[in-house]
Amino acid sequence: MRKISTCLFIPLATLIFCQCRTARPLSAPVARIATEGFITCFEPGLADGKTWCEASAVLAQGERIYLANDKDMPAPRSSVFYINWQKDSTTRTGLDPDSPVYLDQPVLRLAHKFEEFAQSPNHKWTFLTTAFDRIKPGSADFDGYNMLLAWHPGQEGNVQLVGAGNDENASLDLRKQLQQALGGSAYFKVEGLAATNTHLWFGVREQGEHFDKFDYRITLLKAKYRTQDGASIRKNVLLDKPVFVRNFDVTDVDAALPKPLAISSIEYDPHRRCFWLLTSFEQGEKIGAYLWVISEKGIKNNGNLQLIRTQDGKPLTFNHKAEDMTFTDHNTLFIIHDDDRVRTHIGPLERQPNQAAYSVVKIQ
Repeated sequence: MRKISTCLFIPLATLIFCQCRTARPLSAPVARIATEGFITCFEPGLADGKTWCEASAVLAQGERIYLANDKDMPAPRSSVFYINWQKDSTTRTGLDPDSPVYLDQPVLRLAHKFEEFAQSPNHKWTFLTTAFDRIKPGSADFDGYNMLLAWHPGQEGNVQLVGAGNDENASLDLRKQLQQALGGSAYFKVEGLAATNTHLWFGVREQGEHFDKFDYRITLLKAKYRTQDGASIRKNVLLDKPVFVRNFDVTDVDAALPKPLAISSIEYDPHRRCFWLLTSFEQGEKIGAYLWVISEKGIKNNGNLQLIRTQDGKPLTFNHKAEDMTFTDHNTLFIIHDDDRVRTHIGPLERQPNQAAYSVVKIQ
């Protein structure tokens, strides 16, 4: 396992990334993988190895790293949990990976297939979305796959359901609106969620006729949100209808990149006023991912995604299916990987069913 080293960021690198704040394109973004490891999500041997940790969402908040599994967990565990994390620690990135604490709010147990956390830059709201990838007309069986949740940081006991109509126990109104914004597609899958102080941004990874007949996408939607003080908990966060923003094509960016690549995460960077995106691919047992960046003005002005590269000019490459990311400081991204049931490796260590891989990326 690589060890974290202290990074000294020279003024030139600062100037390079300050270009995110302007209309000019980014110039040769550079980053490196500082360390990688495994997080223990639950005890070994659970359900005789039939249950795997497929962590798909992550959020650094205070001295906790929150994670969510896109598979249901056997009671009394839940699919949303946190591990303790000491930001200033120099050992194993400060993680205490063997002590998950499961959140037991009932609504978290009703939701299925979590995909991404997001936090508003003003730290007033935490958001968590499911995939919105299935529905059963005339039945509530799949309603739990259609939930957007919100709460004030540290107040997980007051989880709110966003985008639900009257007397709905899921975000079914939001699902209809997402579908409309995507041109009425019968099937779609949300894997990205980012928050500014005014808007939620959704990343759509799959879109098509059916769950086994679709195209991989890097598609962005956005919706304005606001709060209604004094309203009931259910209606405290109000969301406008999502609108289509962009569909990105990265086919010709670098001949070395595998195809197709599809979005697996989007993160807003209030420090640079940029959006960071993860794209990943799945080819049987072969999986991988890449990191990209684009300014807000770049999105509005038909700019291109900029591929993050290493110091030697090669694409920064993850040998895992990167699923979500969170900033732990202005220049550090903590990335969680959902490797499905592939036994990936970090050095001599092989991933076990109760583990999820992570990477720490230093922006230089």
